[in-house]
Amino acid sequence: MSHTLNIFIVIHDFSGCRTYADELVSYYSDRREVKVHQIFLECNEVNEFTIKEESSFTCIKIPKSIKKEYKEGYYYSAALLMYSHFHFLDNIILHCNMPEQYYFAKSFKDHFNCPVVFTFHFLESFLSYIDYINVYHKNEKKGNVLPGTIMDFADQIICVTEFARRAAINHYHVEPEKISVLYNGNQIFAKTDKETVYENKVKMGFNPQDKILLYAGQLEPRKGIDKLIKAFLLIKNEYKSLKLIIAGTGEFDSYMPLANSCIGQVHFAGKLSKKTLELIYSFSDIGILPSRYEQCSYVALEMIKHQIPLIISNAPGLNELVEHEYTGLICNVIANRETHELDIDEQDLAHQIKILLDHPDYAMDMADKAYNKGREMFSLTGMGEGTLNIYKQLLEIDKLSPSHVLTT
Repeated sequence: MSHTLNIFIVIHDFSGCRTYADELVSYYSDRREVKVHQIFLECNEVNEFTIKEESSFTCIKIPKSIKKEYKEGYYYSAALLMYSHFHFLDNIILHCNMPEQYYFAKSFKDHFNCPVVFTFHFLESFLSYIDYINVYHKNEKKGNVLPGTIMDFADQIICVTEFARRAAINHYHVEPEKISVLYNGNQIFAKTDKETVYENKVKMGFNPQDKILLYAGQLEPRKGIDKLIKAFLLIKNEYKSLKLIIAGTGEFDSYMPLANSCIGQVHFAGKLSKKTLELIYSFSDIGILPSRYEQCSYVALEMIKHQIPLIISNAPGLNELVEHEYTGLICNVIANRETHELDIDEQDLAHQIKILLDHPDYAMDMADKAYNKGREMFSLTGMGEGTLNIYKQLLEIDKLSPSHVLTT
């Protein structure tokens, strides 16, 4: 029997969920005892079942179904195709990343008789609300039933925050021993070369004296961009060289009108390449993530890695990434008892921005502390080794010896 672990990870090609999978694949690329197989379901790029061997992993693309009325039939067929090509492998783990992957996971496990791991990336908005007010209704299971279904089915659940763990236990009634908490991990934290800041800022068309506030991510209601713009409007006249960059794609028509009165100070940058975003990270003065609900944001980790002073909202999960007034600032949220959602206190957000603008040394000291703490708390090694040990425990394989553990 081969000792190679064959990890089949089902990709959800969106936001931090894709980044999470890419980081795991990257981490395992040099591990001889691990072979990663990426599965893309309902793929528009191909017309037939496709297997491509990359340098460090196998990429499997299963085309979109023509028939829409019977989704379970599609997933059964997809799992059967997988079995016909990979039934000879040993030590198989299926790693799912979205509740909607339950039907595929069920068929896959029926064929391969293998353990299933599920990472709980996205929580519905009302869960942030009830966790914030600390009132879980034990007998109530409102919302999408699939998260609870796949967590009941999975052999092990990875939560990327303590908040997700609480929600899994208190709302979905998952057995605590099935849950591990592993924060998202990032590539090695390398110090930003501050000497390039001036050059990059001028290259991107900004003046050297401009103070840059940065939001990066999707333009959608849960991200609190409307409140960020309103907070910016409250303070823009106090700082003549203040600029707000909003990088990302989404509902532009919902947010651009809010900035009409200061359109020269608010830049909607759209979707940026990783290289361009890295340039903007290098000269941004403050990073702001005013989400109404969010977990372990990879954008926040990137900002921490680039030593950008950070302001986040007090949304459960997201607020675990920053220690208020030590590694960043946390702005207040307001519990809306009518919508059962959280909202951002724009007055307090404006206040927190002013603190960092008025005290740049304090801001940079917090950014430096966040960087040092982040190297340990959000390391790719921690995420990769923790996940690998879960795989090995499920397959009843001994944990890695210390000599195999990579260090940052």
